[in-house]
Amino acid sequence: MPSFSGRFVERIRFTSAPVSPIASETAKALSFDFNVRLIFCFEKKGVLSNEKDENSVIQFIDKEEFQRLKDEGIITDGMIPKVENALQAIEAGVKEVIITRPEDMNNGKGTFIR
Repeated sequence: MPSFSGRFVERIRFTSAPVSPIASETAKALSFDFNVRLIFCFEKKGVLSNEKDENSVIQFIDKEEFQRLKDEGIITDGMIPKVENALQAIEAGVKEVIITRPEDMNNGKGTFIR
């Protein structure tokens, strides 16, 4: 159930997979009237520069950096649609997207898409 505080959507939780497109479209729609931060939670700490090193989290990604990382084969497979959904949400007015683990979603850790 969403909770609203002034003009900020505090939290909407999706529990079925695949949720990235659903969450992204919901965040985009809400961004017309609210200051929206979208958080994608999964088992990794964020987007990793080395998938075998859990601590190799890429802190910030924008459209150009995503293309470079994809071209270099650093971002591959299932992470590509996550980042693409995040970038589309940013372009549609979502303030910020964070890709992180559930336990890190409120402490500023993960990959920030801007």
